[in-house]
Amino acid sequence: MSDKKFPYKISETEPTDWFEELYNDANVSGKGVPWATMDTHTLFKKWLETNKLDGKGKTALVVGCGMGDDAITLEKMGFEVTAFDVSGKAIEYCQERFKDSTVKFVTADLLKEIPEWSRQFDFVLEIYTIQALPPKYEHQVIEQIGLMDIY
Repeated sequence: MSDKKFPYKISETEPTDWFEELYNDANVSGKGVPWATMDTHTLFKKWLETNKLDGKGKTALVVGCGMGDDAITLEKMGFEVTAFDVSGKAIEYCQERFKDSTVKFVTADLLKEIPEWSRQFDFVLEIYTIQALPPKYEHQVIEQIGLMDIY
């Protein structure tokens, strides 16, 4: 996929490499990141209106955290939050934006097994990650996400 609106090439064999390039071309204000609203994702906000979460004493994981806003929302709800993105630059932006946060922002690749996160989280949030990868990775990514949830 490559055009004027989306100049990044998504490789079938290295499907996450383009994220680093995109975030390197962006900035801490989110300019250059098509999905960055610099606020809690609209659909997640809407979901929270009907699904009350109590994060006290619980852990949460945000998959593909991007600029970090959903992680901060979960932190405010009382969760101990780990948020990761495949892009180290995205994680740098999160750390810069949320200096006083206790969220553990880390660089990690969902396509690589992360055994220490297996069955470690009470709540796992994924938005926009699966569909940003070539379809042949869907099953693998969904399986990986499922392994992180306690239930």
